[in-house]
Amino acid sequence: MNRRVSVTPIAMSSASDDPSVYADVAHALDAAADEVGIDFIGGFSALVQKGFTRGDAALIEAIPDAIGGTKRVCSSVNVASTRAGINMDAVLRMADVLLAVSKRTADHDSIGCAKIVVFCNAPEDNPFMAGAMHGSGRPR
Repeated sequence: MNRRVSVTPIAMSSASDDPSVYADVAHALDAAADEVGIDFIGGFSALVQKGFTRGDAALIEAIPDAIGGTKRVCSSVNVASTRAGINMDAVLRMADVLLAVSKRTADHDSIGCAKIVVFCNAPEDNPFMAGAMHGSGRPR
């Protein structure tokens, strides 16, 4: 059995446009999860079906470092919805991200790609890894 935790999508909770800040957040999440005995932590996520903020773009750019450099962090990006349509720029970026993660984790059977979900119509408060996240539909 795995112990899993999810957080509010990180792109929503940080205002940085620097990918290294998001990579640092991923490493902090990984260290915290290790310290308390969590096997997987979800929520290194962005919801870009309607377009990108600078923070969303930075988080997506940081995914290869975040996933390739951590053991427990899982990531997801919602690239489309029935209402908003398909953000084709996000689809292209995520294809590049998956390729980069695959290469970065090649010495471990490219396991990093198993810790990433590319969503269409991402459910709110999703408890399932690797796309787990919570709080995205709740008032602040």
